[in-house]
Amino acid sequence: MTAARLPAIFTTAADLLCHADLGRVRRCAHPACVLYFLDGTKNGTRRWCDMRTCGNRVNAAAYYRRHRAGDAPASRSSPPEPGA
Repeated sequence: MTAARLPAIFTTAADLLCHADLGRVRRCAHPACVLYFLDGTKNGTRRWCDMRTCGNRVNAAAYYRRHRAGDAPASRSSPPEPGA
């Protein structure tokens, strides 16, 4: 990081502290991630700093565990079981 970027970082941090709802600052739900983010979603349920990285890793790991354990839910496109 260069010293030329520091004023922009300080200005952004000051703006966050002065104008943002600090109750919406959250820590990323990925266990190995150390980032925080400002949750700007309408219902306030954002979980990941970035869905493409942290969210995808956790979701892929959960998918792998479900399918590895044989507990995968039935596909929605399969026909219903007879007698069900």
